[in-house]
Amino acid sequence: MAVHHSVLSALLLSAVAAATLSRDVRQCPDETRAGCSPPKWAPRWDTASSSYVYCFRKCPLSWLANHTEIGLFGGVVGVDHYWTHQGMPCKDGKPQEFKFQDEFAKATKATFPKSLVLEYRITDAVPYDPIVHDLMESNPEYFVRWHHAPNNNMSICTVPAEHETGRPGDNCSWPIRAAAYDWSKPEVRDWYLQNIIKPTMVHGDGAWIDGDGPDNGCFECSGNYRFNNVKAPYPANNASEVAAFCDGEAAVVTAAQKWLIENGGFDYNCFDFVESGLPAVGDTPEECAHKVRSNDFRHAHQSSAAVVLYGSRTRESGYTDDTTAQAVATFMLVRGPHWFFGAPVENTLNATAMKYVLSDYGPVVSNMTEPSPNVFKRTFERAVITLDCNTFQASFDAVQ
Repeated sequence: MAVHHSVLSALLLSAVAAATLSRDVRQCPDETRAGCSPPKWAPRWDTASSSYVYCFRKCPLSWLANHTEIGLFGGVVGVDHYWTHQGMPCKDGKPQEFKFQDEFAKATKATFPKSLVLEYRITDAVPYDPIVHDLMESNPEYFVRWHHAPNNNMSICTVPAEHETGRPGDNCSWPIRAAAYDWSKPEVRDWYLQNIIKPTMVHGDGAWIDGDGPDNGCFECSGNYRFNNVKAPYPANNASEVAAFCDGEAAVVTAAQKWLIENGGFDYNCFDFVESGLPAVGDTPEECAHKVRSNDFRHAHQSSAAVVLYGSRTRESGYTDDTTAQAVATFMLVRGPHWFFGAPVENTLNATAMKYVLSDYGPVVSNMTEPSPNVFKRTFERAVITLDCNTFQASFDAVQ
């Protein structure tokens, strides 16, 4: 049967429009920083309390607890849900992720009283704590559901079975398969803030709010990441619903960040992690000096809420045991009041190198100066700290 040219053209235009719409679906796998501002923590100038560590595959806290003769750690500690085994094994059939996070925070702060612990939370609905599972049972409408034909049975969308969390012998009463909160609903956002975020301040000092990345997210259901690449029947949301999901998720994370900071906590998303542009072995004196000046400019004109220098979210970066002195000196020369040093994340640390990380040179007395070409100094209450970029040597001279 012949097809009229105008009809054919309309069909082609419709197909092109649909393909364009599919390609242009809004995506939001990363968390917003719209609610970030500097923490209300008192400024910390000793390096022991200005360090940042992260417990993931490895964690230095046991070593630090056994070597307090070097110095007592008191910095920021982030803890991954993999470190707490995602709440497993289950007890009486129930996973215990948030309880494990609280126990980690209590134990850490008991050993290191000045430490600040950011408990792990995620914007996906992972039922590795009973409070999430119970909400799935009582309020399924709070989650992204299968509501488009042909999969419109209104059940909660969860990740494919092969992505289920848990191990044989964990003895859980329900499968630990992530779902997606329906962030388009204000009541869901309110519930999350009250029941997931605010409890991180009971035993901890805030959260690091993880997003919908490829390793543990429920983007297959929400469609907010790789919309065009997930396997059928996913995603459960259409393009307009993804946009509403992204708007709602940004709103709840912004509200969480503002509430945490206003109440003396923090979200790790508000840190700027600086791994590049730092002095290193092999730099010419001029290259080294340029990096020092650039990071001092960052301090002087800082728009960051807080900074971790020489570190990523999960571990240290840009120095070795042999260059720890130079890295710590650089940090102390350029740092501001809410700057933290990315401390080594290993189960066993080098005691000689850690003496620099766990030292206390007292409060800052002056800004950084350059008394001679490529040589930088800054005075603290108990030490004058110098980095000589001509020789790439650091010194920490006691104040007389």
